[in-house]
Amino acid sequence: MSKERQVEFLYRSIERNADWVKYEDAKAGAVIVILAIGCADLIGHARFLADAHSSGTTGVLATIVFWVAVLFAAATVVFVGRTVLPTVKTKRPSLYFFGTVTEKYADYPGHYRRDVSALGSGKQLIDQLAPQAWRLAQIASAKVQNVRYATLAVLGFIAAWAVARILLHLS
Repeated sequence: MSKERQVEFLYRSIERNADWVKYEDAKAGAVIVILAIGCADLIGHARFLADAHSSGTTGVLATIVFWVAVLFAAATVVFVGRTVLPTVKTKRPSLYFFGTVTEKYADYPGHYRRDVSALGSGKQLIDQLAPQAWRLAQIASAKVQNVRYATLAVLGFIAAWAVARILLHLS
C-alpha cells in the first residue's frame, strides 16, 4: 500500500472512530435521562419504600427491591461516568492528539509549528497518525462497553423501580 493510501486510511480511521466516540456519548446521555426520570419518582417515594418493611411481607419485598433499584441507579451512574471519562493510556505520543500537544508544547508554539511542518506526507506523518487512530479505537471500544453496561444497569433499575412501586401499592 502506498504511503498516500496509508495516510488516507489513517485519516478515515480517525474520523470513523471519532464518530463512534460521539455516538457513545449521546447514548450515555440518553441512558442518564431515562435514569433521571425513574429516579425522580423513586426519590419521591423513597421514604415510603424504605419504611414499607414494617407493613408485612409485601412491604419487606418492596423495601428490598427499592434498595436493589438504588444499587442499579448507582451502577448506571458509574458506567455513564466511565463512558464520558474513559481512561486509555498509550506510551506512544502523537502530534495529532491534543493531549500530547498541550503537554509537550504548552510554552513553545513555535516548536510545535516546526515539528508539524517537518512531518511532510510520508513515514513521519504515518507515525503520528497511527497512534491517534489506535487511541481513538481504544476509547471507542471502552465507551461501547461502558454504554452497554450502563444500559443493562438502567434496565435493571427500571425493572426494580416498577416492581418496588407495584409492591408498595400492594402493601
